[in-house]
Amino acid sequence: MPKILPAHWEYQQPDFYHFSEDSIRLVDFVIQYLQRKQRKVTDCIDVGCGSGVIGIEFSLKWKDKCSLSLLELQSAFFPFIHQNLQNLLPTSSIELLQEDLFNCSLSRKYDLVLCNPPFFLARSSRPIENEYRRKCRQSSYDLEQWYKRLERIVSSCGVIAMCLQL
Repeated sequence: MPKILPAHWEYQQPDFYHFSEDSIRLVDFVIQYLQRKQRKVTDCIDVGCGSGVIGIEFSLKWKDKCSLSLLELQSAFFPFIHQNLQNLLPTSSIELLQEDLFNCSLSRKYDLVLCNPPFFLARSSRPIENEYRRKCRQSSYDLEQWYKRLERIVSSCGVIAMCLQL
């Protein structure tokens, strides 16, 4: 029997990359954690947002007012981000940033940093021919480097939530 997805899971996505359930599970886990700890979130960023799934899911499920920023390096994702925002958060004001996390000068601090980084190191993975897909799945930076960079944009009492490969 085919799996029936909730309506808000019907995101527009490019052919070269499709989000997986771990993105949705990350958001659900984070919301449960924030509610259990009674944490306030007023500024959130989804780093390497792809089609915007994690950030949009958070905005749909988080009941308090929260500003959302979406950071994505690849311009090929932007038509999909715009369409998903129009379909799912049409009245929201979202900050879209097209930058490389490791080479940008984000000076703002966020209460919540969400990230589903590429799982594989480029130097130790088999080659992926499609450039867009490669950037989604492989990184030149290891997990420690990702964390150190994310640490620079999270507020002093903020939360970093990442999907990790086990």
